[in-house]
Amino acid sequence: MATTTTTTAKVNYRYGRILLLGDSITQLSAVEGAAASWSALISSHFQRRADVLRRGYSGYNTSWVRAGLVQMLEANGAKLRASQPTASELDNPDTWPFDAVVIFMGANDARFNLPQHVDVDQYGANLTEFVRVFHDQLGVPLRQIVIVTPPAVANDKYEAYTMQTYNEHRARSNEVTHKYAVEALRVASSLGTRSLNLWQAMNDQIEVLPERLRDGLHFSESGAAFFATLLIPVLDECLAHIQTVLPEWRNIDFDNIPGTFPPRT
Repeated sequence: MATTTTTTAKVNYRYGRILLLGDSITQLSAVEGAAASWSALISSHFQRRADVLRRGYSGYNTSWVRAGLVQMLEANGAKLRASQPTASELDNPDTWPFDAVVIFMGANDARFNLPQHVDVDQYGANLTEFVRVFHDQLGVPLRQIVIVTPPAVANDKYEAYTMQTYNEHRARSNEVTHKYAVEALRVASSLGTRSLNLWQAMNDQIEVLPERLRDGLHFSESGAAFFATLLIPVLDECLAHIQTVLPEWRNIDFDNIPGTFPPRT
């Protein structure tokens, strides 16, 4: 009697990894009970496809993060390379430690005064070094790196907040922050990474800017949602190669459970 052999196609299930590198706007983006949980919205969008690593450092400027970047990466299990990645490695997602890297800093660099203030030129140099480390030493392709400009500042609301909380005049402005946004875009363009002009997007709807910033600087719930709607499409492009891990339960072949879960390639 002839026998029939059924060949089960193999799949390449793999959870993607999204690294969010930033300051307090990132650190506080998934705090329990916080309204401005934009990174939680990112996690929800990529559930069963990717893990989101939040690495936000409240109060930090790019110079301080640059000084501790290698230690942070090694603490996350990243292995720094001795040589630059090859073209074949850059084309192979299975070799990437992160499928997307979001660099979202500059709000503290743009402060008027020390110790947090960083000159615009140095800010650009620090962003350039971040990209160099992620690309040259970790093998993340430039197209998988997203530089986000610092957000807008609602001047009057931030002034009221700092006077009430610290009895000090504000040390940030929307106008000065714009210079850092321009520099972030320049670095992204010169290096060939992706970019997101959050400052401009927020200023394009300046009539609702105070509503999107709870204290004039950090996102409110509506601000977090607005940012997430801008960032998610960019990350969708970065993670186009990542499929949902395991089928929806309604798509399970209940008469052939093993056939529903083919071996991984």
